[in-house]
Amino acid sequence: MAELPTERVFPGPPPANNGQQPSSRRCYDARDAHKIAQINRLLPIGWYFTGAARYQMISTLGEGAYGTVGKFIRLNDLKSVAIKIVKTDCFRNGLANLEVAALRKLKLYKSERYNLVQFYNVLTDGQKLCLEFEHLDKNLYEFMKERQFRPLALKSVRAITQQIAKALDHLKSVRLIHADLKLENVMLVNHQKQPYRVKVIDFSLACDTSAASMGSYIQSRSYRSPEIILGAPFTEAIDVWSLGCIAANLYLGSMLYPGENEYEVMRYIVETQGQPPGKILDSGLKTAFYFDTQLYFTTSTWKLKTPEQFVSETGIKFTEKRMMKLTSLDDLKNLWFTRHQNYTSKSAEICDLLVFIELLKGMLQLDPEKRMTPSQVLQHDFTTLRHILRLYPYSFQSLQQPSSRTSHPTQQNQPCPLAEHSIQVRRHSHSRTTCPPLQNHPCPSSMRYSPYSRTTHLAEQNHPCLPVLHHCCCFRTICPHHHNHPAVCYCLYFRTTHPPQQ
Repeated sequence: MAELPTERVFPGPPPANNGQQPSSRRCYDARDAHKIAQINRLLPIGWYFTGAARYQMISTLGEGAYGTVGKFIRLNDLKSVAIKIVKTDCFRNGLANLEVAALRKLKLYKSERYNLVQFYNVLTDGQKLCLEFEHLDKNLYEFMKERQFRPLALKSVRAITQQIAKALDHLKSVRLIHADLKLENVMLVNHQKQPYRVKVIDFSLACDTSAASMGSYIQSRSYRSPEIILGAPFTEAIDVWSLGCIAANLYLGSMLYPGENEYEVMRYIVETQGQPPGKILDSGLKTAFYFDTQLYFTTSTWKLKTPEQFVSETGIKFTEKRMMKLTSLDDLKNLWFTRHQNYTSKSAEICDLLVFIELLKGMLQLDPEKRMTPSQVLQHDFTTLRHILRLYPYSFQSLQQPSSRTSHPTQQNQPCPLAEHSIQVRRHSHSRTTCPPLQNHPCPSSMRYSPYSRTTHLAEQNHPCLPVLHHCCCFRTICPHHHNHPAVCYCLYFRTTHPPQQ
């Protein structure tokens, strides 16, 4: 195994502090005691030195197949960091080298600007390997669990999908495949201050595009693409499949294709979307494990084995795991329910769902050559909100009607002076960061902004700038021209207002 050029880390006694308590003390919940005891066998809890840096462990954050992640305080600057303690087996057999190589490649390209976790340093003493990252909030699985797996609104699904697609687009540009994209590997940065701002983590299975080999055991089962299940050749398109599964999971509140084995996942895919193309089935190393060959004179076709066949051959029973049985992705239309009574708002909501289903079909295309690329996801109507802008004429017509709630007598029976400003991009109501001035916003000229726009949420009816409010249809998304702006979520509103009274 090639030696890693890293800084040396070793445990040491606490530094002298003249009898005072250390500024950062180790404290953790009793429920973490067992996990910390396990980590203790890997890296004794206490003070750690690496050159000029010193660390103190606070608590555990999670445990995976390749290592355990803990929260540490870097005592030099009192900054919280996440340190992944790689398991000894992965360190000795060289698997950790692949992850370190991927992380260093991403660091070279300053990939933290593209919604990927920021990697700081590699720490090792020759026996243990530790990877230091920025500390993030919680992963999407934990977030959904806290919500009792209630489905997210499409405006939130849009923001998350757009950010992950941007990360995948960057990975493709540097010729890397993540190969393990799932809810657990997408972290919220700080949900309180930056709602739905996410970053992709965990590059344990990442590989260079040129190193992709058939039959690789990668991707978590419920996010595994058909070509990986069948053992066929694959590209970075497998990450887009996983992104489609994530988007569907967030919208449904449950996994689209759950399963305890690959046969179950493949059966759900076939029942919902049909069989993979013949060229994928023909090239798969494991196709015969799940499909039977049927001969027709000079041709042959594949047919998925029945659950009874699979049980008789393997002894593995097939059990239904789906919360919702879909005969096609179009069945998602039946799960829609309206939250608006206004015609324009209801039309926008229906349109948004239909375009979302269209996006899902593109990301979950069975043929990887026809599957959408990350760049196409970023340019899709669902991500850019172009389909909502097409409803602008209808919103414009509704604004020609006089307001019945105006309190100023001179304003009665007058057309709304803000008709030309009926579509607005506004900052997310829960974000604390001020949006750039709307006048200087580089969005298309077809988007107009009201001079009476404020950062106050439209629901606050008493705001002096909004004495009259007819209807509002909100679609929060990432502004396409401010991907890195800290005010992450923007809202698109169809509304009718009058200017504030003088």
